[in-house]
Amino acid sequence: MVYGIEVLKYPFWPNNRSMIESDLLKHMLQINTWWNNLPVPITIKKSGARRKLFFELSDTIARERIIAITGPRQVGKTTLMGQLIEHQIENKVPPSRIIYIPVDNEMLKFYSNPEGVLMGTLTVYSKRILGEEFSGLDSPVFVYLDEIQDMPNWAKTIKSYFDTFSNLHFIITGSSHTMIQKGIWESLVGRIRIRTLLPLKFTEYITFRMNYPKNIEELFVKRIVWPLRTSLRSSVKNNDANQFWSTLERNRVNLDAYKSMLVGSLRGYLVRGGFPHSIKSVNDIEAGQNLKQDLDLTIYKDVNRLFKTRDPSKLMELFLIIAKSSGRPFSQNQASKLINSDWKSVDIFMSYFEQLFLITKIKAFGTDESKSTKSDIMYISDNGIRNIALSQLRGEVLIEHLHDLYTTAAASHITRLKLRFTDYQNGDVYYWEDGTDYIEFIIDYPNTLPVTVCTEENLRDKKKATMNRFIKNHNAAFGIILTIDTLEIDDKVICMPMWMFLAIC
Repeated sequence: MVYGIEVLKYPFWPNNRSMIESDLLKHMLQINTWWNNLPVPITIKKSGARRKLFFELSDTIARERIIAITGPRQVGKTTLMGQLIEHQIENKVPPSRIIYIPVDNEMLKFYSNPEGVLMGTLTVYSKRILGEEFSGLDSPVFVYLDEIQDMPNWAKTIKSYFDTFSNLHFIITGSSHTMIQKGIWESLVGRIRIRTLLPLKFTEYITFRMNYPKNIEELFVKRIVWPLRTSLRSSVKNNDANQFWSTLERNRVNLDAYKSMLVGSLRGYLVRGGFPHSIKSVNDIEAGQNLKQDLDLTIYKDVNRLFKTRDPSKLMELFLIIAKSSGRPFSQNQASKLINSDWKSVDIFMSYFEQLFLITKIKAFGTDESKSTKSDIMYISDNGIRNIALSQLRGEVLIEHLHDLYTTAAASHITRLKLRFTDYQNGDVYYWEDGTDYIEFIIDYPNTLPVTVCTEENLRDKKKATMNRFIKNHNAAFGIILTIDTLEIDDKVICMPMWMFLAIC
């Protein structure tokens, strides 16, 4: 027993314990450079650009006992950890009281046994770095665990430490939201807080890509974005289109001042999407190579590792079929025929894609899910991933597939807008169709808000008619049509440019 926790018996430790501990410590020191008063290594803190979640977590990390950060591969989870570690050290947390453990590190696994990487590293850490047992701690120790899905029985192990030592704080990352949720229900109910890090939103893309001075960023976000976002939520809550429109009118001059920046940024965002290394790539070719590698690793490695699939090639076939039909009703029966598989397998494969943040599912509005025969609509969750899957990551895609690019970006932003409306309790968004036309997105809280996309001038009247039918039939106060560059109100229908809408989401 070590500190009340049973340590696994390793076949090579009984006769060589001190040597193995020294080797493990050597690798821990190479990773945790701050123990020797060196900076957080660039391999962990890959970027200085801080995202919104950093500021949220940096304010609460000392109060929370367990924080879980989920999100897709290469979205910046490790970078966020590195930034939080650096922030804590800058704010006088002793470096020796912070340990970072990349659970998938093969050398740490080798010297501490894959079944007990946390126990092995923490045992050596407390003995050789802290110089005291966890039971005697008089101030917090922060344990960062990266890629937690690589550790068997991680939830039970963390629970043991949580229940035994009150001054241990855990910050963990995982690529599967469902896997984290499963761990919660099995062992950590009421003990853990989950936050999700997704590809950058449009406003984050602008600041990440352009490196604008901090005062310009704050001026844009605080004086324009926040009032418009608050006004939109209030308008939906109060069923009052004029409230939001009046705020748009008051900010029209300010928005126009940023228009060239926003329009130019939108072009890049629609092509490359919101993954940090895609945005920072020197050209579209390099961005495409990075995104292709991420997609391949997610399908062929992550899915197989987490879900033990027998034929990952079928997964890739299905993903490409979804990418081709993104934004349109999706037939699982047809997809099962195309990949020579059964309907149930397709359903399971799609659940894997959702768990790994590759797709967003939109259900039909106002139907009983158990009885509905209407197909779901699937969207690839990021424009860059959509484009590379379809071999369309190039500037010309803007002209050839503008409507599809708009709806893909809108789907991810409207889902996040719904989450914000519900205080991060529900991100479900729906679609509506009446046999003649359809509305891509319906937010149903705090009241009903329909949002549709129109990239062709000659179709706008038809879209307005569809919107008015929905408003009348479903008692909505107003609707929004996303256009290329039109800002106007027509009774209960607000037309606004896509660049403007994405900026306030």
